[in-house]
Amino acid sequence: MKYNSDVIEFFKNHNMYDKEMFDYLEQHTVMVDYNDSFQRMFIGFTVRIKNGKLIDFTICVPYVEDNVTMLNNIHEITHGIYAYNKIGKKYNSNVSEVLPFLFEKLFVLETNDEELNKYSEYLDSLVDEDSEERYKIAMKCRDVFLREKISDYEQAEKMNQRIERKENLRLKMTKIFKS
Repeated sequence: MKYNSDVIEFFKNHNMYDKEMFDYLEQHTVMVDYNDSFQRMFIGFTVRIKNGKLIDFTICVPYVEDNVTMLNNIHEITHGIYAYNKIGKKYNSNVSEVLPFLFEKLFVLETNDEELNKYSEYLDSLVDEDSEERYKIAMKCRDVFLREKISDYEQAEKMNQRIERKENLRLKMTKIFKS
């Protein structure tokens, strides 16, 4: 299985492409037909955790047919990039959405496609006060990253690591106070 050349180009343009890593990601990717509603429901990213550490993951993306399916690829493959660097380490799902939300929005801004922009706004509207914490964190961080004009993976990952450390501390403090 090979990723679409436009997908590869996007990641290269944002300093996120490494051949060895992408070979690994491709081996852990399943492609589906976006137009088949049954197959479409499998689009996403799943992880296998053992003893609190990430041991494996699977990316499920649609074949790239248009900007919406390209957006799906960017979001889910960005999860894979983040996870690839966490294999064998603690994986914090509360911050796992930050980078996918950021690079998804960067794609929308770069394409300047009105239909895609409307779709992106719809996706944003799905995150509200009742959403899982990780989605709310991701939206706030994404907006900060965009204000700071962070569009390079290395810069984004450094900021994401700081966010992850703060979130881990918050989780530890929550456990202490609940005891």
